[in-house]
Amino acid sequence: MVMVMLYHVFPGTIGFSYERIHDYPVDSVIGFGIESLSVVCVDVFVFISGWFGIRVNTRKLLELCFQTLFFAVLVYAVLLAIAPEKYLHWDAASTLLCLHADDYWFVKAYIGLMIFAPVLNTFLEHTTEKSLRWVLIAFYCFQTLYGWLSINGVSWIAGGYSCFSFIGFYLLAHYVRHFMPIIQHTNKYVWLALYLLIAFGQMLLASLLTWWNIPVAGRLFTYTNPLVILQTVALFLFFRQLKFESNLINHIAKGSLAVYLLHVHPLVLHDYYGRWVFDLYQSEHRLTFTAAFVTLMIGIFALAVLLDGIRRRLSSLLIGRFASKT
Repeated sequence: MVMVMLYHVFPGTIGFSYERIHDYPVDSVIGFGIESLSVVCVDVFVFISGWFGIRVNTRKLLELCFQTLFFAVLVYAVLLAIAPEKYLHWDAASTLLCLHADDYWFVKAYIGLMIFAPVLNTFLEHTTEKSLRWVLIAFYCFQTLYGWLSINGVSWIAGGYSCFSFIGFYLLAHYVRHFMPIIQHTNKYVWLALYLLIAFGQMLLASLLTWWNIPVAGRLFTYTNPLVILQTVALFLFFRQLKFESNLINHIAKGSLAVYLLHVHPLVLHDYYGRWVFDLYQSEHRLTFTAAFVTLMIGIFALAVLLDGIRRRLSSLLIGRFASKT
C-alpha cells in the first residue's frame, strides 16, 4: 500500500517528471525512479489473489462491498459537514455508489474478478498445462496489442485498470505456481535483481524519451506493459521466499485496503491528498518534504487502520446476522 500512495504522488500529484524535466532534471529522474519501483503495486495484489485462489462466498463479497460503502459514506459525510456548499449536489453524492468511471476503480474491477472467480477456478481445476499456456499466450498477445501498443485499441482494457486485465493476472499466477516449479526455486536475489533492473531501465528510458520531447513515457507505466508484468512476477517471487513473521505487520496489512479507500476517495485524492503533497513539494526543501510526506503517510495509515477496526465490528454485527439467516 506504500507503493500505491507513492504511485499517486509520482506522477499522479507532482507530475514534474513529465512537465519540467528540462528545468528540474534531477527531480524528474527521481520521480521516474519512484514511479518505476511502485508501478507494480496493483498487479502484485491481484497476482497474490491468483496465486492462492479466490474462494468466493456471499459473506466475503458483502464484506468488501460494506467496507467500500463504509469509507465512501464516512468521507462524504465529513466533507459535507465541512463544506456543504461544495458537496451538496448529485455529482458528489454519486461517489457513494462509485458511479463515475474512476471512483474506486480497483474495487469495482476486483469485485468483477470475484464474480468470475468460480468460473475461473473450475477452468483451472480441469485444464491442462498446454491449454492454459496457449490461453495465456493468446491473452497477452491480445492485451499487449490492443491495451498497450495501441493504448486505446480496446477501451475496456483501460491500460490494465480493468477486470479483464485482473483475470489475466489471476490465470498467470496459477500457471506460475502449478506449472513452473523451477522458477519458484530460483534464488530470491535473482528475482530482486530482475525487479530492480527493469525499474532502472524503465526510469532511464522514460527520462530520455521525455528529455527528447517524445511524449510516450507514460506508456511505460501502464499495467499492461509486458515489462511491468514481468517486474510484478519478479517482486512477488522475491518476497515469497522471505521468511519473517510480525503480528504488527499482519495487523496493519488487514487495514491496507482501508488506506486505499481513505486516500483514493474520488473527492479526496486530488482535492486534498494531492494538493497537500503538491503544496509541500513546492514550498519545502526536499528533505523536509520527504519527512513531511512520510509523516502524512503514517498518519493516513494510522487513521485508516483505526477506522477499519470500527468497520470490522459493524461488519461482524450486520453481515454476521445476515449470513446466519441465509
